[in-house]
Amino acid sequence: MSAICAIFRFDGAPVPRTALAPVLESLRGFGPEAVSWTPETPESPVALGCRPMRISPEDSHYHPPLRSADGRIVLVADARIDNRVELATSLGLSPASTGQTSDPDLILAAYEAWGRDCVRRLVGDFAFALWDQRQRWLFCARDGMGMRVLFYHLSPQRVAFATLPQALVALADVPARLNEQKVAESLVLFQDPATTFFAGIERLLPGHALTAGAGGVRTERFWSPTPTRKIRFRTELDYVEGFNEVFDRAVLARLRSTGSVGVMLSGGLDSTAVAASAAAQLAAQGRRLLAYHAAPRLGFRENLGGIWVADESPEAEAIASGYPNLDLRIHRTDGRTQFDFDEALFGMAGLPPRNPANLAWYAGLHAAACAEGVSVMLAGNHGNNTISYDGMRSLLDSARRGKWVHLLREVTAFARATGNGRRDVLREHVLLPLLPARLAAWSEGSSSHRQGASMIARYSAIRPEFAAASHVARWVIADGEFGFRTRRAGSLEHRV
Repeated sequence: MSAICAIFRFDGAPVPRTALAPVLESLRGFGPEAVSWTPETPESPVALGCRPMRISPEDSHYHPPLRSADGRIVLVADARIDNRVELATSLGLSPASTGQTSDPDLILAAYEAWGRDCVRRLVGDFAFALWDQRQRWLFCARDGMGMRVLFYHLSPQRVAFATLPQALVALADVPARLNEQKVAESLVLFQDPATTFFAGIERLLPGHALTAGAGGVRTERFWSPTPTRKIRFRTELDYVEGFNEVFDRAVLARLRSTGSVGVMLSGGLDSTAVAASAAAQLAAQGRRLLAYHAAPRLGFRENLGGIWVADESPEAEAIASGYPNLDLRIHRTDGRTQFDFDEALFGMAGLPPRNPANLAWYAGLHAAACAEGVSVMLAGNHGNNTISYDGMRSLLDSARRGKWVHLLREVTAFARATGNGRRDVLREHVLLPLLPARLAAWSEGSSSHRQGASMIARYSAIRPEFAAASHVARWVIADGEFGFRTRRAGSLEHRV
């Protein structure tokens, strides 16, 4: 991914060409090339910057900043557009020319054709900043799934953007202060997606666009995951084939790479499905897939009990054996722990890891992939919500919405499939997760607050004094899911 940055002044004063230099220096990890741009006309209160990281073959044609033919629209972007053919057809571009067109070039052409509504037509991962001299505004947007990031700092004089929040702290007028409220919220697993660990620096939310002009800034949501239509097929097999067609198309869109393609492979359904699709499609192109699997050190014999598996390397080897062009790399831990990587991760992402236990193996796989020239790494992230989704959360949702007939049918089916009684399924997956949140809603405010404070004290690492000063109990109760989390934590505590 590339790194981008921008500054816009509300008072119309020009932005010095050197203004973005400290920001670009903070983003030097993205690549050696640093480009900054300010308009030739002194009345333009804007500056754009970029450190391009070229991943796809089309990226070789990306030379930021991009300018429209008349020079009045200028863009920097961090983007991988997946609906390139569809977009090019709508823009009247010939299919032969798309191979010479970078993804940021498509964004610029889309803006020229449809203005700010162009973001509704873009499919893929993107964050960009665009200066329109005719409208005299700076337009920034971020993709709906939030795969590319963009942060900003707002003051009475100007707004500044960057790919990383810590890069904005490099500006002289941005104080480097810790957002203690964010620290408190993270300790109780509450997430405010707009805030960061840097006081005064906010995140442009996924699926949102921001327009900065002389009158200030305005944000607008342009994308929502709410489905607008339902797809109905005749048979269950049709659903499977329909899913496979969309899934393969999504994987194919991510195989554009100037280097090798890798995949983080476990023994589960999510990453193996990605690996299988990628291997088959790369084989058709005469290319290979490097698979990286993390395993414990040899001789590891710890008993995890139940269904837990400590070493999934045999499953990974079985997957690799089915695809001749899949080269498996098994990485075993070398004694380093997650504490050896947490500072480096904070320096890279600007926030502490939510699951630090994964850092040791993740860092090892990343280093191995970099050594072999991998420029695109696939993974099975969020697969629990799609491929291997067990559907249990839908039981709770059905109860909350009063869909009792549907709930009874699903509970019966789950009980039959697992051999559990319907009463046990209802108690474990509906009543117990639902009860604390309902009790909190029926109680008076002070009672709810006391319940939240009690749960926080029992299940989090936050000091009670800090929790009280930051009022996190109020947010936890309002979140509505703390009862579900604490109930699961309680049962885990009982088992251990």
